[in-house]
Amino acid sequence: MYIRFLILFCFLFAGYSSLEAASPEKYLELAAGRMKDNTSVHANFKQVKKLKAFRMPLTITGELCMDRSGKFAWHVYTPVRYSCIIRDGKLMQWDADTGKTYTLSLQSNAGLRYLAQSLQNYFSGNFIEMKKDFIPITWTKDQFLVMEPKKGIPASAFIKEIRFRFSKDFRSLEQVHIRETTGDLAEVYFTEMKLNQAIPEAKWLPGGK
Repeated sequence: MYIRFLILFCFLFAGYSSLEAASPEKYLELAAGRMKDNTSVHANFKQVKKLKAFRMPLTITGELCMDRSGKFAWHVYTPVRYSCIIRDGKLMQWDADTGKTYTLSLQSNAGLRYLAQSLQNYFSGNFIEMKKDFIPITWTKDQFLVMEPKKGIPASAFIKEIRFRFSKDFRSLEQVHIRETTGDLAEVYFTEMKLNQAIPEAKWLPGGK
């Protein structure tokens, strides 16, 4: 489950009024130009998962950490604690219930290597790489960029569309909405965004605290 969410996530990463008539490509160019100077990202998140099989949405909260060296940490604190961390050529999964950490090598798994490189590309605003797999469809009146996966790529089997909303200065993401082919919807909201600040070493370890 953890790796599936990371795959979904990796396909994700001035005033709005001036862009209302801009094409999706112009939006991507602006975001790429603003995000390329970021050296680190540290934010809280709330993920709301709306599943067709359940009447009530599922909500998780936690924090996200990324830096230009390629390190990535996704820590969930509620309703249960678990972590996914990429660093030093490895992906680590940890959960509080068992207290165990499972480690996978990026070098021995082509899919994980692709995941790690994709996270690095999108964090640095390299949307040229993203356009190899996704097509910009439209820029909506409610200020979301909508993209759809190209036919035949692995993501097209489970992603129908992704919607992005950036901060007003286009230096970070505020929201990512992922519509799956099953009809399920994941909405991720980022708050307390900190850019280009030192991230404590504990955040790169299982548990994150």
